Amino acid sequence: TVTDEPNLIKYASSVTPGPYIVQVLGTIAITDEDGIRLSARKTLRGIGENPTLIGNVNFTNRDSNIVIERLNFTNPYIGSAYDGISLKTDINNVFITKCSFYDCGDGQLDISGRSNYITVSWCKFYYTPSAPDPGHTFSTLVGSSDSQIVDRGKLKVTYHHNWWTTGCKERMPRVRFGQVHVYNNYYSDLVAG
Repeated sequence: TVTDEPNLIKYASSVTPGPYIVQVLGTIAITDEDGIRLSARKTLRGIGENPTLIGNVNFTNRDSNIVIERLNFTNPYIGSAYDGISLKTDINNVFITKCSFYDCGDGQLDISGRSNYITVSWCKFYYTPSAPDPGHTFSTLVGSSDSQIVDRGKLKVTYHHNWWTTGCKERMPRVRFGQVHVYNNYYSDLVAG
């Protein structure tokens, strides 16, 4: 169980053999602009009341078998580096469930770089009136660019039972080259584009 940034970094990026569960208690601000790096065979789980990560969660390239559950994510700074979660460069077999994403400066949850077999379920995506850039309320992205043809045959993602709501304007989800299954999601109180 972690309650501060040094221990979160220590255990989330640990390369100990076998599976490892990192429980987040309370609110932890991630001060490094590059965020924390979650390595393979980890579960990142929120416990207690309102467990929240402020900053970016990244992954060690080419890692897999990761679960993220019951956490709130926000990254209230303006700029392309300020996602909530960024899955980039061959991250495979990831399950993100029962999380909330709000007020991120760029994407709330971005999946790119040939990442594959990702499930996002029972999550809520929204923006408050104090969002860092009210004109950039973009939620979830699959594929980073129209020129990334190496993503063909990858980016297999399922979104089910998620809720896109207050303030979301675009990317619910936005897909390039991916094979994405989107079902039983709910959309309400969105921003007209």
